[in-house]
This record gives sequence, C-alpha cells and structure tokens, in this order.
Amino acid sequence: MSERKGLSIVEGYHFESGEALRITLENGHIVRMEPLCSSQPSRLPWIAPGLVDLQINGFRGHDFNTLPLSEEQIVNATALLWGEGVTTYYPTVITNSDEAIEDAVAVISQACSLNPQVADSVGGIHLEGPFISPDDGARGAHHKAYVKAPDWLLFERWQAVAEGRIKIITLSPEWPGAVPFIKKCVEHGVTVSIDHTSVSPEHIREAVSAGASMSTHLGNGAHLQLPRHPNYLWEQLPLTAYGPA
Repeated sequence: MSERKGLSIVEGYHFESGEALRITLENGHIVRMEPLCSSQPSRLPWIAPGLVDLQINGFRGHDFNTLPLSEEQIVNATALLWGEGVTTYYPTVITNSDEAIEDAVAVISQACSLNPQVADSVGGIHLEGPFISPDDGARGAHHKAYVKAPDWLLFERWQAVAEGRIKIITLSPEWPGAVPFIKKCVEHGVTVSIDHTSVSPEHIREAVSAGASMSTHLGNGAHLQLPRHPNYLWEQLPLTAYGPA
C-alpha cells in the first residue's frame, strides 16, 4: 500500500473474482477501482471485507478476563486481530464477581474512548454471563460461585460504567424473571443470545418471543447427554440461521 496527501493505494486480488485490482482511497473511502496489470501478480495480497468476531475472550496472551486488565492490552489485542483480518470484534467478559465484571468493562470502554482505532474496531462489549445455568455441563468453565439470576439494576450499573458499550449479552432463560429482563435488554438495543442453558424448549420459545435472537457457540455450553428430541439445541437452531437483528 502506498500513501500520499490523504490518498492511499491498495493493490491485490479481489476475494470473489480473483481479479488483480488497484484501489484508490481518499480519507479512508474508496474513490476508484481499476484493473491492475502486474509483472508479479503472485505476490499480491487478497483484498476482502474485514472479518467480524462476536466473541473474543482475548488474543495472543491478552486475556480480557484476567485482572488487572489494562488499556494497553486492549490496544495490542486489537492490532494483533487486524493481522488476522478481524476488523470488528466484541471483547467478551465472562462470569465473574460483580466488581471484576465492572472493572473489565470499564477498562475496555476507556480504551475505546482514548483510542479512535480501537473504538472503530470494537463493535461493542459482549457480556457472557453471569446470568447462565448453574448446572454442571451447561455452565461450562464459568465459575459457579458467581452465577446468578438476571438482575436489571446490576446490568444497568455495568452498562453505565461501560458507557453503553455492552451490545450483546449471553444468558440462560431458565431463571424466573428472564423474560422481562430480555425484553428490557432488547428495548435498550442489546442483543440477547442464548447459551450455557439447561432450559426446556418451551423456555427457549418464550425467550425468542421476548426478543432473544442469537445463540452463542451453540452446543459448547451443554450437558454431556441430552434427550434425543426435543432438547434445547434443536430449539435454538433457527436462531443460528439469522443471528442478531
């Protein structure tokens, strides 16, 4: 890539057509695309849209759930993800103490506020837990001591510290009060994803009716044995086809 006076030129293969192209950008916007005649076409990179990852707990030694978390770790992880083609991601904070979750989302939010490139790359914070199933198997590796029922006031506290950046929450709809909690999340622009659940198919349907629209790593947070059918994996399959609205 070459740059001069606000212009930059990228040369490479189009990911769909395989055509060698020269792309001219002005202030980050594409202004021209033209065929490229290159004497060394095999050395060109591929040009494609950036990848989006909805659930990243950390990358290459930068763990978003090991405290103390620093803004530098978020910046470094973001740059490393660019190298893999991931241009938008959702740093994921998992089940922990109320204070630990608050600290983690605060650091991620501050990194976004202080670094425009991080802000452009972070689509939002993904909160995976702590409102999940306490059952072994369904709970996965999440610490049982911190699992709890959905609590809107607690979520508002975290969201305030995150400056509204929590955009996805993974929960289990088996808890009393889960349906009104899901409705509140959706009303406030938060995508609700189901996983780490031991819930009945009926509860899955109620959660979807309330606005749940996605499943997080379907089948990973699950019991070792399930009824052949119906079960909570079968009931979630339509969600995986559509993802968040």
